[in-house]
Amino acid sequence: LYTKGERYYFSNLSLESGLSQITVDAILQDSKGFMWVGTRNGLNRFDGDRFDIFQTHELDDTSISENHVLCMVEDHMENLWIGTNDGGLNFYDTEKKKYTYYIHDERRSNRLGSNNVKALYLDETNHLVYVGTHAGGLNILNTRSGSMELFNSRNSALVDDNVYDITPVGDGRMWVGTLSGLYTYDPKTRKFERVEQEADGSRFNIRRITVLFRDTKKRLWVGGEQGMKIYNQVNGRLESARVLPDSLPIRKAFINCIHEARNGIYWIGTREGVYGYDELRKELRQYTTANQLPNNVVYGIL
Repeated sequence: LYTKGERYYFSNLSLESGLSQITVDAILQDSKGFMWVGTRNGLNRFDGDRFDIFQTHELDDTSISENHVLCMVEDHMENLWIGTNDGGLNFYDTEKKKYTYYIHDERRSNRLGSNNVKALYLDETNHLVYVGTHAGGLNILNTRSGSMELFNSRNSALVDDNVYDITPVGDGRMWVGTLSGLYTYDPKTRKFERVEQEADGSRFNIRRITVLFRDTKKRLWVGGEQGMKIYNQVNGRLESARVLPDSLPIRKAFINCIHEARNGIYWIGTREGVYGYDELRKELRQYTTANQLPNNVVYGIL
């Protein structure tokens, strides 16, 4: 997507450009300016001219564990943490070009709850990697000791093992988005608490959460299969923020991703195309295949 004045246009990078597969589930721009593209047939690195493709060949630390990439984050050492659909978590040392695998293996005491990794959050101050999985709960890796702590419906108050997003609250706790609702996790007590009410006492009724996003105004955007709401944080509690009018169709759309641009426009990827919301003007624009978007299901935005 690029702009010319007030008009928006789409340019398509697909197989003809060297991309390994046309279904893209995750994108990341690293500190060197490379764009990493996670597809269902390998990890791709784009330098603005061509794609380099990283695919599974041998599980001997020289290749990614599985070709279907779902999420990625970069650490302060410019290394990548990569979540896959069925190959667990990969740590890629970009200098040594070596991989370390963290997988679900019953023979290991220090294992992931599931190999389907949906969300990653790095707490580098405390040397922790938060790993949200499908059907495997929340996993916390200590990068210093190498130990893995698993929280699921059998050993904690986290009653849903499907953790799809993780983001900090701002007071040391973490927001944890699951398919049954929203939780907070306190690393000091190792306790979960389900968010049942908003600050005014009304019921917090968002379920099937797939994305949590903190904007520059410190508001929390909560989106998923049943739509989206935006909240201010008031003394650690959530208060509805009147950002999007109730009448807008995006309030009920299936939300996959949210991005805040430097010009203040919020870009929201859904199963019905991508929306651009100008909060200052209170204007919402939808872009679909009718506007040359190659597909209406949008998984990632940079």
